[in-house]
Amino acid sequence: VLDQPGSGPLLTDLEHASPLLRPVDPAHRRYRWHRLIRESLQAELRHTEGEMAPTLHLRASSWYEGIGETDRAIGHAVEARDCGRSGDLLWAALVEYVWHGRNALVQKWLAEFTDDELTHHPPLGLAAAYSFLIAGDAATARHLAVAVQAATDRAADAPAPGGLDAGLAGIEAMIGPAEVVDMVDAAARACALE
Repeated sequence: VLDQPGSGPLLTDLEHASPLLRPVDPAHRRYRWHRLIRESLQAELRHTEGEMAPTLHLRASSWYEGIGETDRAIGHAVEARDCGRSGDLLWAALVEYVWHGRNALVQKWLAEFTDDELTHHPPLGLAAAYSFLIAGDAATARHLAVAVQAATDRAADAPAPGGLDAGLAGIEAMIGPAEVVDMVDAAARACALE
């Protein structure tokens, strides 16, 4: 995250000097500060080098993604206020979150973004549309799906990120037109695209 060498020995020294820094793995390669210390350090970072915080969060997000810790990767992308990265990570993992009953966590992350941010970043907006649909808010899901469709139409020359077309067709099949025949067509299109 710091993009410099020497953190390992420093963390080992700090571990021995303070009971507030604990290793989270047997090899002592990863550590966690006590929550109060962590919050204090984060506040100091925001106060002294606030412009650096998003960069550090993005580095942490990439690192966590690389070791397969999706929750933390998304959490840091959200903390960095990076709509594109947050959307890409959320959209790629949304089925897992929904399947395992973790939509409340998805909703918590989405609450950090404005409606404008959700509607102008297609993967983020589509993940939000599905999340709101699952939460029982079909009106918000429909609004977001329409906005995502408009955003993808405006960027027609750029390829849609992985599965967005299928995702949009899936939303249309669930909350689209009132005619059953149109819903069946949208579902078939979603299956064909996926």
